[in-house]
Order: sequence, then C-alpha cells, then structure tokens
Amino acid sequence: MKQRNKIIGMMLLAICFFLQVAAQTNNQIIEKNDTLQYVFKLHGQTRRYNVVIEQKEGAMCWQWSIVRNLNLHTGCIVTSPQGLSNGTMLSFSQPNDGEQLTLKENETFGCISQAAFQSLMTEKSFIYNHTTYRLQKVEGSFEFGGTHYPLLKVVADIDGTELWIAKNSTLPLICKVSKSPLGIDWTINL
Repeated sequence: MKQRNKIIGMMLLAICFFLQVAAQTNNQIIEKNDTLQYVFKLHGQTRRYNVVIEQKEGAMCWQWSIVRNLNLHTGCIVTSPQGLSNGTMLSFSQPNDGEQLTLKENETFGCISQAAFQSLMTEKSFIYNHTTYRLQKVEGSFEFGGTHYPLLKVVADIDGTELWIAKNSTLPLICKVSKSPLGIDWTINL
C-alpha cells in the first residue's frame, strides 16, 4: 500500500512538472518562470490554484490547475479580446475540471478591462458589475513580466469591496480582492 501511494505521489509530481513546462510558451503574458498562485478564500475554505496566463488570438487564456484529493484538475478560462478591451463585468465562475470556459464578451476574469483601467487613470474611478470603484491610494507593488507595477487600491462605493490592481494598461491584473460580498476573496502569490 505504501509503495502504491509513493508511486501515485511521484506520478502526480511528474504530471504537475509536465503541465508547468507545457504552459511556458512564447505567448505567455507572465514572462517569469514562476506560475502565479491564486489563493482563494471562500466561506472559511482555502483553495490554491496555479495559473499561467497566455494570449491566444487576442484572447487571454487563464490556464489553471489544482491538486485535490490526490487528483490533478486543470482547465482554462478565456477572456475574449472584446472583454479585455471593453468589459464591464467580472466573472466569478467556478472552474470545472477538463473544461474551457469562454466568458461573455462583456466579462473578464482576474483583471479589469483596458477601458476600465483607462477610466481609473483619468477619472480616478471605474464602473464594474454595476458598481463604482474609486481609487484610494497606491499601495505596494507586484512583479510580473520582469517589471514591478504599483498596486492601485480601489474600493467599491456600495459595499466596501477592496481591489488591488496592477498599474498595467495591457493587463490590469487584480492582484488581491478583500471584503467581497460574495465571500470570495483572493490574493496572488509568486
């Protein structure tokens, strides 16, 4: 029994290594060799997803993986070029093993749209999910693609949700969510 568990464990490690190597392509947006680790907190539970963001035909593909109960689960969430450019809704869709989920053209995942980011920079606010978010301050930084980006802390008018967004007009990555009324908070660890 111990020998079998050892073999299964070694196979899982080999699969995880293979997936990380396979995900490192020339289309990768996060250019560091590190995979982003999203730590989700949901109603007292913690889940850690490894994510590599790739650009495919103008769309952003969030390749995710998680090991649960000694099983590797993988999938992809796709933000369309229209969503990345002009999206107004943040998707909190739960990923399903083995599936590619393509979001609606007004939705983004893990980032705000470039238009919302432009509004944040010029107006000091933006509207997402029918909620106004206002810039509070620059707080900390996040490194990806070999560059350090300041984090812009914004707070929702209606419910106090806090977002920390990387100051990057190409990919305004949401690096942290706190006080979400859905009970879904996350942080990205490198």
